[in-house]
Amino acid sequence: EHKAIPKKQGEDVRVHHVSYHMMLNMQLGIRICVGLVRPKRELTLADFKDVMKIELPRLGSSTTPPHQSYDFKFKDYAPMAFRELREKFGVDQAEFMLSLCGSRCFSTIRTPGKSSSTFFYSHDGTYMIKTMSRNDAKCLRKLLPAYYNHVMQHPHTLLTRFFGLYRVKPYKSHKVHFVVMGNIFDTEAQIHDVFDLKGSTVGRAATAQEKLQPMCIYKDLDFKERIFYMGPAKRRLLLDQLRADVGFLAANNIMDYSLLLGVHYTHVGGQAPRIQASMLPAEVAAAAARAVIPNPLHAATRPGASPATATAAAAAAGSEGSDSDDSDQDDQP
Repeated sequence: EHKAIPKKQGEDVRVHHVSYHMMLNMQLGIRICVGLVRPKRELTLADFKDVMKIELPRLGSSTTPPHQSYDFKFKDYAPMAFRELREKFGVDQAEFMLSLCGSRCFSTIRTPGKSSSTFFYSHDGTYMIKTMSRNDAKCLRKLLPAYYNHVMQHPHTLLTRFFGLYRVKPYKSHKVHFVVMGNIFDTEAQIHDVFDLKGSTVGRAATAQEKLQPMCIYKDLDFKERIFYMGPAKRRLLLDQLRADVGFLAANNIMDYSLLLGVHYTHVGGQAPRIQASMLPAEVAAAAARAVIPNPLHAATRPGASPATATAAAAAAGSEGSDSDDSDQDDQP
């Protein structure tokens, strides 16, 4: 029996939740920064280093509204560049703000990985918000120009879709960097199985205990036991895109990444499940293994969709650096 994986997971962040005020800060900061009207123009290198800073006192100011949280500061990194990326990925600005900054609360889960990051889901499961260390945020900012160029050249990339990078500094509390990403499992098709593929066989099998869990994440050796069929045209598109994405990661010295794959099973006339569309394991493992890739970047395909319309996956945490205080000077272009 295959149990569907929900696209929104975790517990709701309501009034008495430990992350409630952090959620309010994130929502208000994004609403104000993304909502600013900026004239459209050609990007320059300075746009990738640009940082917008705002202060949001609880009682409001001449430029900010009053709110229900404590005083806090907010930074929006490379706002023009991320706006262009959102447009390239077909994200409507009004829907983006409504999903993240409406009256509905986030849900949250702790990542099962080695990092101390926290994941939040928007109320509709369309977006994921991942907290990250200062060092990882700096790595993403450094990578941003190359990532932008890759997306412009490969709009159907399977790399994580990044929609914004921010920092919130609550009153008398530590600074928190976070990134907004597309949720790969934001699809009408139910996700029955999930595979995390690294192109390796060492320790790459789900344990018997893990397979008993309602949301088992299968691995490479489990994947080799399955047979997935797809037409030659889709296969070529998928492998070409994987090679291009792996080439980008290798060229930028990115390592320890994996391919996150969701599978939707269809049932016809009560017969056994069949695979709607996916990939051949040998070629995928080979494509992943060819890379010499600090931060894991996950890629994935929508179940049942052609590779040319694949969505990106949520980024896993990379190597965690110390979250030391970053002064305003650090963020100057």
